[in-house]
Amino acid sequence: MTRRRHRIGLKQSIILVLVLFFGTAAKAQNYSLSFDGVDDHVLIPNSNSLQVDETFSISVLIYPTSGGSDSWHGSRPVVTKGSAYNDGVGENINYYVGWKTDGNIVFGFEVSGTGDDKYITASTSVSPNTWSHIVCTYDNADLKVYVNGIIADAANIGPHTPATGNHPVGVAAAARASGNIMSPRFEGKIDNVRIFDTALSASSILNGNETGLVGYWNFNEGTGTTLTDQTSNDNDGTINGATWSTDTPENTLMNPGFETLDGDGNAVGWGAIHAGESQAHT
Repeated sequence: MTRRRHRIGLKQSIILVLVLFFGTAAKAQNYSLSFDGVDDHVLIPNSNSLQVDETFSISVLIYPTSGGSDSWHGSRPVVTKGSAYNDGVGENINYYVGWKTDGNIVFGFEVSGTGDDKYITASTSVSPNTWSHIVCTYDNADLKVYVNGIIADAANIGPHTPATGNHPVGVAAAARASGNIMSPRFEGKIDNVRIFDTALSASSILNGNETGLVGYWNFNEGTGTTLTDQTSNDNDGTINGATWSTDTPENTLMNPGFETLDGDGNAVGWGAIHAGESQAHT
């Protein structure tokens, strides 16, 4: 009888440990980064894997909290590679996603060789003090901006090659090739930045069957000054001044979470997240 009780007690202990472990894992805290709009930013060093060509997409979650002065075509930088300030090489902006004080998203790039700006200002407003999922795509013909899974605006600009250059990728700021940060900067919270070397379709945004992921930062470190690239490209960023926040989106399509990534950094086992559904943020 004593041995039987011992076995039962051991089994119950194992079950309790498993329940506590998986229960804790399921409730793991998620994070975003909060930027003060003055000197906070993240810099990700230049890399060939982050240099886009004629087709690409950028996805990001934003929670803007303030306006202030504006930069490229009246916007504050959210995710950029390059800046509106001339580096003297004629190749200043590989890609740029910004938020205007009136709530509109600005997306575009500078054309390689000519220096012409090709961009779109989306007509759908992204309100301050709320989370929104922004996806910007270029398919070598059309610039498109999606807000929370819905097309906000599109413009046919024809085929172009974005400017090249050795600029770092900036989050909440835009930097010159030297790494110098330019004003102004984004004020608010940012989460879950992804860069693709393909143009995502509306259905892939909704259903999650995307390929071509070249950079993915889930912002779930919660501590320290390193923003870790979850792909095999290992393009980790350095956090400057921004603080970790537990304020993250919860119940919408804009909460994109990868279960796993394959060896090429592509999403595998994505769970489709639609507006109104509840799913843990990753």
